[in-house]
Amino acid sequence: MIKLLVILIIMYMFIRKSYTIIINSIEKYNNKSNTKIHIFHIQIVDNTISRKQGLMNVKYLKDKHGMLFDFKKNQKIILWMKNTIIPLDAIFLDKNGYIVYIIKNMKPNSLKNHKSKKKSRYVLEVNAGTVDKYKININDKIQTILLKKNITKYRN
Repeated sequence: MIKLLVILIIMYMFIRKSYTIIINSIEKYNNKSNTKIHIFHIQIVDNTISRKQGLMNVKYLKDKHGMLFDFKKNQKIILWMKNTIIPLDAIFLDKNGYIVYIIKNMKPNSLKNHKSKKKSRYVLEVNAGTVDKYKININDKIQTILLKKNITKYRN
């Protein structure tokens, strides 16, 4: 029984390591289109009330985590940072997850409107500096992993 348990643990560790290697290689480039792919853990907000609340009063956001705003159709989107206490980068995406516009380092608690210059369906808000840290560019692609726990647990 102990031998079986040891074998299962070794197999689990190997599979988990392989999964990590696969994710890391996907994150670098999609070889067919030479498009850089970035993977984020996200919480989705997809209605008027949850989009208005967004990341307001969230004190902490993990690296490679963010909030994905789904506006349901392509449009020019306006954001602001009212009651948002951490600086953010905003990544605007088309319906297929390709980046069409980026706004870096939106200042906390600002009432300034940040408007996309391109129509987009989604906006991914992440920690300020993420775009530069991971060399995220227009035409790169974002893939997401839906979080089981809400980012908003870091409020207050």
